[in-house]
Amino acid sequence: MKIKKVAITNFRTIKSAEFYFFPYMVFVGKNNSGKSNIMKALDVFFGRKPVEDDFRLEGKKRENEISITLTFIDLLEGEKKLYQGNILFEGTEKAQVEIKLTLHNQEKMKLKYEIAKLIPDLSSPAAKNRYGFLYDESLISKKEFQVDPSVPEEFKQLMEEYIKKKKEKLKKAGKNPSSRLSIADMNALKTQYIKQHPGINSLKMKKKYVRSKIGTTNIARYLGNYYFIPAVQDIDEETTYKAKGPSSINKLMNYILDQMRDEEKERAHNQQIRDIMNKIYQIDNSSSELNKLASKLNNTLKEFDGSNIRFDTVLPNINKMVRDSLKIYMNDGVDTLVSEKGHGLQRYFMVSLFKIWAETLLVKNKEEFQKKSGKEGDEEAKDLVPAISNSVYFAIEEPELFLHPQYQDLMRNYLLKIASTDNHQIILNTHAPNFIDFNDYKSVAKVLKSKKGAYEATSILQPIEEIDYELKVKDIIHTHGREYEKIHRINEINLSYFMNPNRSELFFADKVVLVEGETEKIMLQRWADYFFPDLVAKRVTTTYVDCNGKFNMQLYQEMLNGFQIPYVIIIDDDKGSGDKSMKSTNYHIRRIAESGHGHYITLDVDFENEFGITGHELMRDGVAKKNKPYQAFIKYFDENNNPKVEELEKLRQHSKLQQIFFSIYQEKI
Repeated sequence: MKIKKVAITNFRTIKSAEFYFFPYMVFVGKNNSGKSNIMKALDVFFGRKPVEDDFRLEGKKRENEISITLTFIDLLEGEKKLYQGNILFEGTEKAQVEIKLTLHNQEKMKLKYEIAKLIPDLSSPAAKNRYGFLYDESLISKKEFQVDPSVPEEFKQLMEEYIKKKKEKLKKAGKNPSSRLSIADMNALKTQYIKQHPGINSLKMKKKYVRSKIGTTNIARYLGNYYFIPAVQDIDEETTYKAKGPSSINKLMNYILDQMRDEEKERAHNQQIRDIMNKIYQIDNSSSELNKLASKLNNTLKEFDGSNIRFDTVLPNINKMVRDSLKIYMNDGVDTLVSEKGHGLQRYFMVSLFKIWAETLLVKNKEEFQKKSGKEGDEEAKDLVPAISNSVYFAIEEPELFLHPQYQDLMRNYLLKIASTDNHQIILNTHAPNFIDFNDYKSVAKVLKSKKGAYEATSILQPIEEIDYELKVKDIIHTHGREYEKIHRINEINLSYFMNPNRSELFFADKVVLVEGETEKIMLQRWADYFFPDLVAKRVTTTYVDCNGKFNMQLYQEMLNGFQIPYVIIIDDDKGSGDKSMKSTNYHIRRIAESGHGHYITLDVDFENEFGITGHELMRDGVAKKNKPYQAFIKYFDENNNPKVEELEKLRQHSKLQQIFFSIYQEKI
């Protein structure tokens, strides 16, 4: 199963937040915005022991209750069996499980897991009399259902038939044909009864949280495995194996060693090991130095209370010896411990281990399934699938750490491959554009801190809404005109091309400036460097994007509006053009900007003519089109990048440039 939705209250910087997950999920935002707290909240949900600092602090007051609610979808057979009777909208494409963890910060930390059930509104006496027994939490065991007068005979008869079929299946599988019914069996019976009585479904349904069987000792069985890779400062700790310890590599290697261990062979060789030790130390030889020492000690003890001692060997724990002595070496031309390699190689090694771990777990579970069921896909085999979750969630902080850009791309492709596997989910927080896949922009969430009441709190922004339990992603590919299908597809391809890592920096910007071409981008950035030398922070947090023409601008606008990133858009007015499509494009660009987070500026003529880059500058060597950015640059800067002060000071008085820069930086030039 995979996480679909998360709701968190009162966890660290998060006061109240609700957001959605996809198989490959990326959180972006400034430092200290709360990205790591999302992963830490999930870590607590999946079993990490909570600490006092997890409870939100507002001023001097610390909240005393945290709630973390996860909604899961895409359940496989074992998980369906595990949650039988607790699956919302069972039998539909919307089927999901919703689990809530509540933590109380009292003298002793308390926690409870609850699961959501959709139950009919039984407020009317007739409905309660007819169906109330199905939702009576005091009825648990088979015996209670058999003797309770509120349970109809029809249900009791259905229960006997169910027991008979179950015993036949167990007998066929060579197991003890017990008539005992588990809670899962009772839930299956209730589901069967409800299907036979469609009148129940006509009643108004309401969601109710009930206590679940999930506890600190069985979390992995119900929820799967959550592996959190923090942005560690000392990565050596995470890549050095120790037999004991909470690190990721310790868990992985201990799991592998458990699979390798053959206890039968270990017992068979124990005597051989004992014989070798006796041979070395001559413990059975009465004339050995050890026995001579024992004899002397016993003579002394006789004078005290008559006690005596003897020396013997305790068979060493071979399993422990192997684990304590295990070291991991890597040969990249020089054979040394992994912990002695470069941090980039260490980091990549660590994430590689997690993928192998996931694959190992899946193979093991598949082997168990086939062993118990005979063949995959068989309906009878499904009944024997163990009721357990095999889900794997990898949460990785800053996967770009210690990796150069090409290896960041490789890592991203690696993680996408893991995310595409059933029951696997990747959760990242990052400052690197390389880990964002703009073809799947729904998987990106922007994290920011803003005022919630008197105090700051973490907020999460996504261009997504949930309608009737289904996720609706905002379509950023706006298309106008009659040839909708064709143009929409062209824009989709343009999006995948233009939203490359260089342009995807816009996700990390405080403000974005959208321009038509490379000349505008180069010159506005260089002019800003000259006119605002002291506004370093504002300049570096403002991203200029060359949209390669105004026809692509709407893609960027919708993306920026969806994530509430402020932007300034600068386009030519094209008044002299008779092209109706150009005028229509200008109209839509303006409309989208004014309805969202954009500020719209038009130039009466094209950029070059607006700022005096005309005539011989553009026609030098007859290659105006190819060298427009260069020709514009050398009008205001020499070939050594030195400013031409006289030209730039004339430009300082240009009213349109003053308007542009005030819109971008809220400062006069």
